[in-house]
Amino acid sequence: MKIQPSEIVERRFDRIDRTFVGYLYESWKVCEIINSEQPNFSSKFVVNIGAGDGVECNDPCYPLYKIGYGGLAIEGEKNELLHKNLSSENITTLTNTFINPFNAGALLQQHKTPVNFDMLKIDIDGYDGPVLDAILSAGYRPKLIQAEINHEIPPPIEFSVMYHSIYKVHDSDGMFSPFYGMSLSFLAKIARKFGYHIAYLDNITPLTHDAILIRNDLSEIVGSNLDMTNQSIEKMYYDHPPTGSHFLSYGINPFEWRDEKDKTKLANSVWIACFASSVKKFNGAYPFYFSIAE
Repeated sequence: MKIQPSEIVERRFDRIDRTFVGYLYESWKVCEIINSEQPNFSSKFVVNIGAGDGVECNDPCYPLYKIGYGGLAIEGEKNELLHKNLSSENITTLTNTFINPFNAGALLQQHKTPVNFDMLKIDIDGYDGPVLDAILSAGYRPKLIQAEINHEIPPPIEFSVMYHSIYKVHDSDGMFSPFYGMSLSFLAKIARKFGYHIAYLDNITPLTHDAILIRNDLSEIVGSNLDMTNQSIEKMYYDHPPTGSHFLSYGINPFEWRDEKDKTKLANSVWIACFASSVKKFNGAYPFYFSIAE
């Protein structure tokens, strides 16, 4: 059965700006891949980490669930709409469930996730990198991965928030911190470690900053459907640089980083920016690290 994401989006978002709907079409690249290569996606199992209400924005898992895929949808907030929107016998929905690097593998095992399931989406606005690393370290090998990146930190900086129980992505006043997730280069490092490559970057809107990873053994089959295959991550990033920045709210201008050729100076600038924003949030209380890619 073919996926028709455009029909779903039109029904769901018919009252919002047409331009935004156009962005959603572009963002649902996963549907295009699976449509064209269905014989290679046979588990019909999808894991959605950071599921929200199961439908919102450009969630790539929703159209798969709607045509009968089973799987696991996990949301850290108490969102009852998730249960309602994904009410199916073959979908397990978990709300108010905080996934972290120490429980991720066990959680997937508990809910009978196949080792080679079809798709993993991760978007938790926090320690996405360590959670993804933990899932792959536990032996799971999804065919496709869609992961959110921190679009503000350019290549070659490898940046990731480390897990800590006090980490929060928002201030008490609701201000979104620029200090979240992982950079594109950090994701590329994970991809290399576990036999994946980044095949597509959706960085064209202020609302979506995701990368699609494909398992290397499927790259020749699937790669022809992606217009960024064989591009370097630097080209992916700088051809579609981010248009907005959360750092601006903290008096920091990250757009200057794009023109910095000296890797050491770039690293120092990112370090200072991350430290400054963390001090303003929690007096520097939550941990992080980053490094320069070789």
